Amino acid sequence: MHLPAPLQFEIDAATPRCEAIRAMGVGRFDQLAARLDELPNQVLSTGDPLAEFLDADGSSAARHRLLAQVAHDCRHSEVVLTVGIFELSRNNAPLAAPVLDAARVPWIPCAHSYLTIDSQRFDFSGRAARRLFSMQSLHEEVFVMPEDLAARMRSIQDRALLRWSEANGLSVATAGSVLDAGCAAVAAGLEQAQANTGVRS
Repeated sequence: MHLPAPLQFEIDAATPRCEAIRAMGVGRFDQLAARLDELPNQVLSTGDPLAEFLDADGSSAARHRLLAQVAHDCRHSEVVLTVGIFELSRNNAPLAAPVLDAARVPWIPCAHSYLTIDSQRFDFSGRAARRLFSMQSLHEEVFVMPEDLAARMRSIQDRALLRWSEANGLSVATAGSVLDAGCAAVAAGLEQAQANTGVRS
């Protein structure tokens, strides 16, 4: 994976996190981003040492949080962790179609994290997951600090679900159930595809 110039900087900070990453043979930010992008969702099962910095399912949020932390360790404050609200719909997530059809809605808002650098957006969730979050389906985005990601992402998602549920005449609880079921269907489908093909996302 060839990444553009804004991502091609040395991981030169003396923090324990950056020292541990360099000890894995990863010396540049673009190399770290590419390696994270290649990891499957169930990252712990791979034995990759980067797993110690991620959560159990290798979520997109954990990957982008780590990248933002490393960038900030290295004094690259132009790398901004971002949470966007995207449409989870039949078009970009066919695996969620049965859930959406059952709820009789065309789409539902879904929070997703990525990086923003000088108005450019970079997503290192893996190829399959990245296809779910086309910028054409982006409704809003918020810049967050890495240490605040979990709480802010939940707050941003909840606010979007509240607005969407009111517009669609559904309760917030029902909207949350539809989102959870849709995301679970997509995740299960992607994991099955990986298992069948042996190809990483």
